[in-house]
Amino acid sequence: MSNKCLRLAAALIGVVSLGIPARAQGAESRVTVSGDLRAETGASFNGFRVELSALDQRGEVAGCDVQLDGAFTIRNVAPGSYMLFVRTFDGGVVHREPVNVLQQLTALTVNLRLRTNAAGAPGTISMKQLLHPPDRKALQAVQSAHRFAESGQTLKAIEELEKAIRISPDYAEAYNNLGVQKMRAGKMEEASADFHKALEITGPNAFVLTNLAIAQRELRHYPEAIDYARSALRLDRRVVPAHLVLGAVLITEPETRAEGISHLQLVAEKSDVARQLLERVNQLQASAR
Repeated sequence: MSNKCLRLAAALIGVVSLGIPARAQGAESRVTVSGDLRAETGASFNGFRVELSALDQRGEVAGCDVQLDGAFTIRNVAPGSYMLFVRTFDGGVVHREPVNVLQQLTALTVNLRLRTNAAGAPGTISMKQLLHPPDRKALQAVQSAHRFAESGQTLKAIEELEKAIRISPDYAEAYNNLGVQKMRAGKMEEASADFHKALEITGPNAFVLTNLAIAQRELRHYPEAIDYARSALRLDRRVVPAHLVLGAVLITEPETRAEGISHLQLVAEKSDVARQLLERVNQLQASAR
């Protein structure tokens, strides 16, 4: 699962892997970028990363973990123009801005916009998440759950995620991932409750809303599935599974079939499921003539 799009089958959100520099450069041309994140008093940055992505043809990416007080240091960076990203533990982007790295040491101050209510704008992180970051043991439990999920041990993954939540009750990613694993176990009602809990913590989130739409579709609560998928797409039109689940529901009714087809066509190049559904619709329409 990761800013990365969740599949319809669903998977745990993975930890973001940073790329390796595209080409080596002389050590004398490299510099150190230091700085700090700033937010409301009392905010902790446990689990945050800062990433620099080159805007030129080099495509270079460099990054580092952020200290609890917001300080960060990225070494061995080539001078140039970059997009700076601030990411949470699950890879979600909470801030981005263009920056220039100069020949001499570059110091940056990054001011994060905070969301104080559930209706905050996309691209920000909720105050509740900043003030209540997950405990290290909770992070370890989520990583353990990811390994169990990858090996198909769904029930053990569920146990580890429930452990993470007991340790850190405001750990939104753990609730979301728990919902995904419960969907895999066929526990759709429980999964929906976990997704709702995640949304209480994060506020509107395209990926959690998409998961909720999938769960509601599996429960045959089709109007709810449509509403959640539409909400996800209002936040981010790039979420492929939201188009997929919305299209899959809408094509079942003649009056909404055209709209459903349009959603499937938007993601057909990226989704085998979308292509299969479109082929099925075409066959049904051909046989009805």
